[in-house]
Amino acid sequence: MQRLKVLVALLLATPAFASAHRACAATFITFDDIPSRRQNDDFPVYFHKGFDFSGNLFWIDVEGSYEQDWAFGAHSGEFALLNVALSQGSIRRMTRDDFTFDGLWAKKWRTAPESGGEDSLFGHLTGRRDGEVVWTIDTGLHGSYKYFEPQPGLIDELILGCGSAFLVDDILLNAQTVETPVAGDFDWDYVVDNADLAFWREKYSQTSEADADLDGDSDGSDFLIWQRNYGATSLPSTAVGVPEPVACNLAVIAVLMSFAAAGRLRPLVGGRH
Repeated sequence: MQRLKVLVALLLATPAFASAHRACAATFITFDDIPSRRQNDDFPVYFHKGFDFSGNLFWIDVEGSYEQDWAFGAHSGEFALLNVALSQGSIRRMTRDDFTFDGLWAKKWRTAPESGGEDSLFGHLTGRRDGEVVWTIDTGLHGSYKYFEPQPGLIDELILGCGSAFLVDDILLNAQTVETPVAGDFDWDYVVDNADLAFWREKYSQTSEADADLDGDSDGSDFLIWQRNYGATSLPSTAVGVPEPVACNLAVIAVLMSFAAAGRLRPLVGGRH
């Protein structure tokens, strides 16, 4: 549904329109601003600063103010986020809309503060969107906090899967301004190219996954939108060459001929059929 909304907005623009910006409001989570609880309590975070935390993520004092056995150190302040179960934790916006991952610090549980050592707890950080993986980072943790860098792209769920029990602190979310894909970018790699043509051909008359004009199917009209935007990119910071018009024309001719030969190309003039 989010993808369809993006495409609606883009289709209202002119053919030369190549990108749109999504303004973000950054959220920095230190886990030290505990609402309505004593500082010596540990409990699931659940909801904080507009985000929804899975039940196995606990807000915990790790500076030894109430139990020396738990004094494993925070990256800042006195509190950190503890993954208390073997299962991975997850963070989502309470509104279930998109956000960006902009970095966090993590270390192995039950290790002395800043004790370093060899990595001995392994796993992954993963960003998902609409149930699909947008990016993933291999993680290896030891006794000191390690920084994991921002990753590009919008996600609607951050998966903390760094191993069994680990601490996370100083999470920055929603700080990036993310470009939205151009209409015809069916594989969402932020450039309209031959890979999108291949995707459209695979989905043609089968599903609505290459439905750029939002008429409920993948047909010739969606192909025309791909053709119009061929070579466009919504990542100006990335050096993506714009193909020569002849290259696009050859691709267009090839696909039209193949579909005409198969009797599968619908009339493109005079409305939908």
